[in-house]
Amino acid sequence: MSLACSFALAAPALAQFQDRPKPAFELPRARERTPPRAPEPTVAWWSLGPDGTPVKAEGADQRLPDAGARAAWTEPLRELARADGAMLTLADGQRLAGEIGSFADMAAWISPWCAPRPLGASLDGIASITFTPEAAPAASDQDALVLRNGDRIDGIVDSIDAKTVTIDCGPSGKVTAELATVASITLLAQPVPPAGARLWMVDGSVVDGPSVHWMGTDYLQLPGIAGSKTNVFTVPRRLVTAFRSDPTSVMALAEQRAEVRAPVLGGTALVGAPSAESRGRWPMGLASIEVQGPVVAAFPGVPAPCTLRAVVFRDATARAAGSPDLVIRQGGKEVLRRTLGPTDERVEIAVPLAGGAFELELARADGQLAGTFAVLERAMLVPR
Repeated sequence: MSLACSFALAAPALAQFQDRPKPAFELPRARERTPPRAPEPTVAWWSLGPDGTPVKAEGADQRLPDAGARAAWTEPLRELARADGAMLTLADGQRLAGEIGSFADMAAWISPWCAPRPLGASLDGIASITFTPEAAPAASDQDALVLRNGDRIDGIVDSIDAKTVTIDCGPSGKVTAELATVASITLLAQPVPPAGARLWMVDGSVVDGPSVHWMGTDYLQLPGIAGSKTNVFTVPRRLVTAFRSDPTSVMALAEQRAEVRAPVLGGTALVGAPSAESRGRWPMGLASIEVQGPVVAAFPGVPAPCTLRAVVFRDATARAAGSPDLVIRQGGKEVLRRTLGPTDERVEIAVPLAGGAFELELARADGQLAGTFAVLERAMLVPR
């Protein structure tokens, strides 16, 4: 069963839906549904052009990246909002804000961004459904139902209707809970790599499409499949926080596991690796990485040449405490050395790397510990 919320496809009859190996859901036009409330638009955008060069667009009336852009994001890049309402997460990482309702006399997921998705007893491709801002727990070898009072019930979710969820607990029998009492439902679902373009929205939704481009200065479009009933999904710019043209256009450093060691005896070696749930809350997985040194962190890197791009942020306390060196090494050679001085609050770095592993070091030349602290913001590997 296809996991993607396939935009702009004709919605088949329920009987056809059960028979087709790759079901598709029609995405209603924006005017047909009322989108969730959104904050005021962010007026500054950054984008990565086809060659990986970042370009900044100032002002809401300026043209945004064209179809050749690899990725774009609002500046500053922020963690996605945690929806006050319910959120459905698919096994490929897509998320759809919405609610459980009825469609053709069946329970369905109702979202502003996708036509109703029937639930019933067919839950293939769904990783979780949350009804509170808290994250759903990871499933082990069974599905998990967490109630709002904190109780957890493990088993196999049997069915979901508009008001209840039923979970089969094996020898203990089946348990039926009112959805109003449920905090989250976690389902066993094999993770699936994303495909095509991906769009992050201010309400926390993450949606995929075959490709993405801007229409003028005010709308972003995800084209559908030729010959479909609705061939283009259009979303207002004010509801978009980032997009990526394909899964390999940008790779988040936060998603790479680093081998960490302290270069100075007695030093505190720490690279704050964000959790999987935290990374998923950031557009493109670009969660901030806290680095407290003296420290050397070895990253596996990528198999092809790329450019490491990041903003190195140091708050006033760290800047007043000392001026460490930020060093990037590859193959035993330094490819970057930058002293972070008392006035360097935010430093943009762009480091060309060959394929393979590389090291990041943050330490003071005099061996002192004070001030060896920094945060790597939107750290990404951009293939060349």
